[in-house]
Amino acid sequence: MARARASSSGAAGWAVATVLLGFGFILCLILAIVFRAQVTRAQDEREAVEDDAAEYVSVRNRSSADFTKLRDAARNQKSPQTLVEYLRDQNRRLKTHISSHDATMSGIATELKNLNLAEGVSLTAKVKQLTAELDRATENARKAKEDLEDANARAGAAVSEKQALASKFDDELAEIRSRYEELHDGFDSFKQAREDELTALDDQLRQSRTDMGSELKDLRSKISELERELTDIGDQTKGRDGPEGPKLTHVVDADGYIVSFARDSDLVYINLSREDRVQPGMTFEVFEADRLIKFDDLEKSRGIATIEVVKPLANASVARIVRRSPRKVVAAENQIANIVYDPNARFRFHVHGKFDIDGVGVPSTRDTVRIAGMIRRWGGDVTETAAVESDDSGLDYNTDYLVVGVEPDLPTDPGEDAPPTERVIYEKKKNSYLEHQQMLAEAQKLHIPILNQNRFLRLVGYYQR
Repeated sequence: MARARASSSGAAGWAVATVLLGFGFILCLILAIVFRAQVTRAQDEREAVEDDAAEYVSVRNRSSADFTKLRDAARNQKSPQTLVEYLRDQNRRLKTHISSHDATMSGIATELKNLNLAEGVSLTAKVKQLTAELDRATENARKAKEDLEDANARAGAAVSEKQALASKFDDELAEIRSRYEELHDGFDSFKQAREDELTALDDQLRQSRTDMGSELKDLRSKISELERELTDIGDQTKGRDGPEGPKLTHVVDADGYIVSFARDSDLVYINLSREDRVQPGMTFEVFEADRLIKFDDLEKSRGIATIEVVKPLANASVARIVRRSPRKVVAAENQIANIVYDPNARFRFHVHGKFDIDGVGVPSTRDTVRIAGMIRRWGGDVTETAAVESDDSGLDYNTDYLVVGVEPDLPTDPGEDAPPTERVIYEKKKNSYLEHQQMLAEAQKLHIPILNQNRFLRLVGYYQR
């Protein structure tokens, strides 16, 4: 019974053990199913997390050094941050440095484009470039400031110099004014002295005219007598003189005389004035006081000097000595004469031929016009030469002087067989020669004094300026 009991007890134990084992198996199976479900869900969540993480960083990039540096940097913050927080913080800071914290990347790109920053160009490099340019600009500004300060200093010095010069100018101006007043006072004194001198000169001229009146009457009487003698001599020698006619000794009255010298040794006072029709530029030959003025030869017709009127005055005239003969002295009371000029009459001159005033060797009608101009300018009248074909030479008893130009040569007859052009030239030269001889003969017949070019120029005091 006991074995029976024991057997029944062992069977019961196995049954319990089997039940427990089955229950445990079922529990383990349930737990395994639950765990499997948990693991599957965890794997799904992991895969979801991996997929989400892949949107931010790939699996390959997670093992890169750059990712590790970013992750370590996020962890090493004073307040540890996630990588996204760290990147977002860095992004905000970069935006703040570039534009503003709330700016968008597209907005920043637009701003950089507006700044002409090419795509791919480092902003830092551009900043460095701009910084370098700013430094250079700052340095240039500093130098410009120094230059400005230097220029201001020079301007200040210039202002000071200007003030000094202005002060010096004022002093010199005051000195000049003082000198001017002194000279003005001296001029007034000089003017008064000159007026006194002119007054005395006028008195002297009046006295001299009175004293010389009788002398002039005697001289005119002697001259008339000598002219009559010369006329008789001319009649006796008629036909024996050269081609220019008889060499009559013609005596000319003096037109005036030298009164005194001015302070300048080349300036003289003559007794002719504006009332005597004296003009500036009029020339006179100067002759010694006791000499007869005649033009019978070239040497005697030229005076010891030539004067030119500078300024006619009320009672006298100022003249300048423009020519002096060697070893001759110009003195007061020397006679002056111009064959064209006469204070009381107008002489009539007949001008004939071509002249060569400047001695160029080619006589011309232009110089003839110059001769006529001199006569008219000094108060004479001029008549014109008549044509060769006419019997009228243009001379009459009203003609005072005949002024002839260079005597034409008598041409050689080329013969009847000569070409027509040579015959024409010959006839023209022959007519000029015959006309010249006819004019001389007519003047001799009428007893008209003949002046060739040289005598005329000497007697009017012509000189080459």
